Amino acid sequence: MRRGAAFGLAGVVKGLGIASLKKEGVMAALQAAIEEKKRGEEASNAKEGALFALEALCETLGRLFEPHVVGALPLLLDTS
Repeated sequence: MRRGAAFGLAGVVKGLGIASLKKEGVMAALQAAIEEKKRGEEASNAKEGALFALEALCETLGRLFEPHVVGALPLLLDTS
């Protein structure tokens, strides 16, 4: 279910344009979900969903998303 939502988000961003990532606060929300320090199922579900969203954005937007990957790379390397 989270994977489908991630691809839905990527489709909306593609439709609205790459500028919507910043305008709508998508990247900030994904960053907050990945950096969530709480333990438990809810935090791990949010982290997993955010990682699915990054994957879907990379797949759907391709080269348009590359500048945003640079900012997301430390988050990806720090996930555990």
